[in-house]
Amino acid sequence: MRKILFFTVMSVILFSCNKTGKKANEFSNDMDNVKIWGSSSSVVKGFAHSGSYASKLDSVTEFSFGMQTVFENVVNKIPKKINVSLWVYSLRPNPDATVVLSVNSNGQPKYWKNLGLNGVTKAREWTEINASFDVPDNLDIKDGISIYIWNPNKQELYIDDFDISFE
Repeated sequence: MRKILFFTVMSVILFSCNKTGKKANEFSNDMDNVKIWGSSSSVVKGFAHSGSYASKLDSVTEFSFGMQTVFENVVNKIPKKINVSLWVYSLRPNPDATVVLSVNSNGQPKYWKNLGLNGVTKAREWTEINASFDVPDNLDIKDGISIYIWNPNKQELYIDDFDISFE
């Protein structure tokens, strides 16, 4: 009886520790957490899909807030795939912006891939975007990784609720 009670209590404690319900290789950010995430210079308060903050891109800010770390901080081995989900609010439909996966080794570019925000077909409406990157075999667990939105035409748009998973 004590063993059953012990395991029940431990299960409740472990389940409670993962409040988001995410797996260990999944990361979310609603712009309120900057631990393994890049510069918060684009983060603004007051307009967001959820919470209070979003990353604003415009004529001054070309790159969004995003994940910036090394692989070994988030996974035990190089993944085969990286999936990104985020919410976009654009003043125009079909903004010329992309989700970027960038990998570097000792500060030197090693891999770069971008995927368009093709799902943003309506203006002034939050739209969920999903992107999936196949990861090349030549990467190392000590390589740096960045995932962000690049807005080369500097149109005004907002990014919120990044979800990144590694498979």
